[in-house]
Amino acid sequence: LKQHGVDLLLAHAPDRKEVPPVLARNQVDGALLFGSEEVSAPLLKALSNVPVVWCSGSANEVTRRFDHVLYDKSKVGRLAAEYLIKAGHRRLAFLNIWAESLIFSQRRETFVRVAEENGAGVDIITPSEKSGSNKTVTVVKELTKRLVSITPRPTGLFCPADDLMLLVYNSLHKLGYEPGEDIELIGCNNEAVFLEQMHPKPATVDI
Repeated sequence: LKQHGVDLLLAHAPDRKEVPPVLARNQVDGALLFGSEEVSAPLLKALSNVPVVWCSGSANEVTRRFDHVLYDKSKVGRLAAEYLIKAGHRRLAFLNIWAESLIFSQRRETFVRVAEENGAGVDIITPSEKSGSNKTVTVVKELTKRLVSITPRPTGLFCPADDLMLLVYNSLHKLGYEPGEDIELIGCNNEAVFLEQMHPKPATVDI
């Protein structure tokens, strides 16, 4: 932007309803959007007045009207599978806490396919129906207990996001298992705020 003499303004719409003043006053010539695909009608209307590029996320009914820059979600699953297989693991697992998530499902599908193509088995660990209303921390504890009860127990685990990986990491410790030794982890998103709380630091896929 500096090379082209363009000014950059940062604006926030944390609840996805409020229209940032610079948009409301038509003070921008274009917009780069990051974040959730959920937007209110007033915000959507304000965005329709300028060229918009939606960065990351998914192309759905609301956002499809805009141009997109999307990362390759399927490649994430491939990189995770290849990492664990290269480390010598042949019994893998995928923590599927949000089954309805398109992003997580695409990471899962490729992870499973690449693992099986390389002769590795994969256990998909999903919440039980009664877990639906529970908090994420509670669900992850349940899934971690199921992970370590599998026979033979998986030695490599792909957590599709680093915040989930931290919860799993702590749950494993409480159950008496050493992450990185008893079970090797790999996450995704390279989020330092979560990774720095784990020692030794697990691998992660940097988008």
